[in-house]
Amino acid sequence: MSIEKEWDGFEQDKSVWISQNELSEAYKVKKQYSRIHFLTELPAKENENDEKKVLLYRYIRYKYAKSILDNEDPYLIFSTPENWEDPYEKRFFKGKYDITGSEKYRVKPLAMMCVTTNASENEAASWLMYDRERKNDAVQLTFDFDELLRILNDFAVSKNVDVYVSKVEYVSREELDKHENIRERVKNGMTDEVFMNLMCLKRKSFKFEGEIRFSIYGDGLDIKDNMLKIGLEKRNNLVKQIKVHPDDGVNSVSKDFLQNLYGDKYNIIRSRLYDEKSTFSLKIGDVSARRN
Repeated sequence: MSIEKEWDGFEQDKSVWISQNELSEAYKVKKQYSRIHFLTELPAKENENDEKKVLLYRYIRYKYAKSILDNEDPYLIFSTPENWEDPYEKRFFKGKYDITGSEKYRVKPLAMMCVTTNASENEAASWLMYDRERKNDAVQLTFDFDELLRILNDFAVSKNVDVYVSKVEYVSREELDKHENIRERVKNGMTDEVFMNLMCLKRKSFKFEGEIRFSIYGDGLDIKDNMLKIGLEKRNNLVKQIKVHPDDGVNSVSKDFLQNLYGDKYNIIRSRLYDEKSTFSLKIGDVSARRN
């Protein structure tokens, strides 16, 4: 069975949820991923055998994707919130937390990676968002959830830091502007988990993204130029599939181009977002006769 068929076996319209308890049982207990913390339930897909799988998709410019796909020195890049365009997402990272009755909370080094579980619902918007220059050089990488957790847990253990996994909570601008709403969230005191929940708040304008955030947090991080580099093994199984832009013309990163480079290792497909399967032809009877 090809990788494409294997992953397509999980129906896009058959959505389920995996609870925090299920996730913790599967990974913290059974697989002993001691540094992974699940803050929320996660959306997943289900196949015909009722098996659940969290499918992760990362839209990224090819010039950055090359570091993940490289055969000799592959690595992941996590970014600090300093690099984000949305000022609302930086405010908690730069905030000061002095809560009566609690020890003053100190924000530690933080690096995050954003992915989505919506392969079809937000595809059109994602191609546009990650290809603003219209170069058709963005790709969609399908990540293996289990492999990503293993990689991040090993890294976190080696650096004595923690990894937090959460879906983004989309709220109104008004809720983010009113400090009393935020005070309610921290009324029992500031902890790392409370802080990471704040870092997963985002305005409803971005709800289409369906974001899942992987956050690495702790004093042991070696962050340079607001970026964190996480090395991967040469023969890792992180990427299961590469999808290229639906308009993969001569001047774009095409399926053929990637096939020549990575075809022996990855399943490579082209987005069919704008493909029309057949011409439209509609034949009906006499409408006026039916009305009578």
